Amino acid sequence: MLQTFPPHNWLTMLQKKYGCEVVRTEIVRINIAEEIIKLNTIIGGEGNGGVIYPKVNLCRDSLCGIALILELMASTNLSISELTEKIPRYFMTKTKISLPSDKIMMVLNYFRKKFSDHECNFEDGLRVVLPEGWIHLRPSNTEPIIRIVVETISPNLTSQFVTQIFNEIKTIV
Repeated sequence: MLQTFPPHNWLTMLQKKYGCEVVRTEIVRINIAEEIIKLNTIIGGEGNGGVIYPKVNLCRDSLCGIALILELMASTNLSISELTEKIPRYFMTKTKISLPSDKIMMVLNYFRKKFSDHECNFEDGLRVVLPEGWIHLRPSNTEPIIRIVVETISPNLTSQFVTQIFNEIKTIV
C-alpha cells in the first residue's frame, strides 16, 4: 500500500532518530565531495541515486551502494523486497524547458516569489518543499534551459505540478 506522507518528513524522522543533519550542496560530484571532506561526513549522494562513501572513495560508486544495501540485508535478515516495502514510495519526473538566457533569472525570481511562504533552498537554483513533495528548478550552467525536477506522493500529482510549472513559464516569458 502506498504510504502518503511528505518526502521531507521521512528525512526529518531519520535525522531525529540518528541525530544527523542533511546538508545540501550544488549539484556536481566535486561539490558534494568537497562538503564531505569539510564536514567529515559518513556518506553523501546525489539525486540521481549516486552514492559517495568516503571510507572507500570520493566518487559516485554504484558498487559501494550495492555493498551498503547487501550489508543492510544481512544485518536485518530482510530481502530487498521487504526492505523496499518499508520505505515510502514517491514519484519523480525530470524534464527541462528551453528559454532565452536573459529570461532564466526572471523565471526563477517569479517562482521564488510564488513559493516565498514555503521552505526554500537557493543553493543550486530553487528547491521548494511542499506538503506533497518538492520541486527543484535549476538553470543549466552550459545551455539556455531550466531543469525541472518534481517528486511527490503520486504520479498524477507529479504530472500536475510539472504541467503547472510549464504553463506558468509559458505565461510569464
